[in-house]
Amino acid sequence: MVTVLPRQYSDHAPLELNTQLLAPKGHKPFRFERFWFERPELANIVYGSWQLTPKASPMNIIHHKLNILRGHLRSWNKTQVGDLPTRVVEAHQRLGKLIEADQSEVLPSVPLERIRQATNELTALQR
Repeated sequence: MVTVLPRQYSDHAPLELNTQLLAPKGHKPFRFERFWFERPELANIVYGSWQLTPKASPMNIIHHKLNILRGHLRSWNKTQVGDLPTRVVEAHQRLGKLIEADQSEVLPSVPLERIRQATNELTALQR
């Protein structure tokens, strides 16, 4: 939240930036993830959602179909794809542990291929 403070010594007003506010509770906005295009089942979800045609005006039909599609995509993402931010954090932690173990003198060296795989997994999730 940004608050404009009163001017004191200049013709410019200082701004106060408050980053401690909590986000309002409610529904999370829908976000279409780019990596969904890489999943073959996406086309079937879109096609299946778009087949339902209620009796309404053309704009209401589009609105209704988009709402149905949004619900199907959210459900599919939750059950099949998983929580992306959590998966990114977990992949980052796995990579960090592998690198730390590789640099440790106590533990045996980690094969470079395992570090490459963890790096590729993290990169794929961050696209």
